Amino acid sequence: MFLKCNKACLLWACLCFSSHAKIIKDDVFVKKDNFYTLKQACKSLTNRESALVDAKSISKIDCMGQEVKAMDFCRKEFREDSSLARAIVTDEKLNCQMAARINLSYLCQGMSDKLCKDKTIGCQHFKEDFAHNLRIAHSAVTIDEQGRRLSCYFTATPVQSAYELSL
Repeated sequence: MFLKCNKACLLWACLCFSSHAKIIKDDVFVKKDNFYTLKQACKSLTNRESALVDAKSISKIDCMGQEVKAMDFCRKEFREDSSLARAIVTDEKLNCQMAARINLSYLCQGMSDKLCKDKTIGCQHFKEDFAHNLRIAHSAVTIDEQGRRLSCYFTATPVQSAYELSL
């Protein structure tokens, strides 16, 4: 059974990427959270022990003055896992989060918003930070009471099998 992470993930999305400040929905159906210490990540990425490590941001770690991307560590640890979605850095831990699927909605910033001109390119833009190894299953630009909205649906399984019924 999958856990549904709404408010925390939406807060993460808004704080993490200032250019993504208009993300209005980030539903993550978590398969597994994989926690590591920041020191473990630093040692793996820098090939040395780091006495002082700090969370630089929600996606970066400071390893004694050398800044590294958390996703680089997760990619290294989970090379073959198609469900690797994102890397989340907190004060003391790094979470390589696996997901079965992610539903993300972005409120377009007027008619000239480059993310909403092409739905596939817009969703591809969000894929790296929010749904790394997942596939784009569906994308759409729609209009509702809030305005134009880009909706992206990502899945870890092939699109066809995601909708098959088990009998």
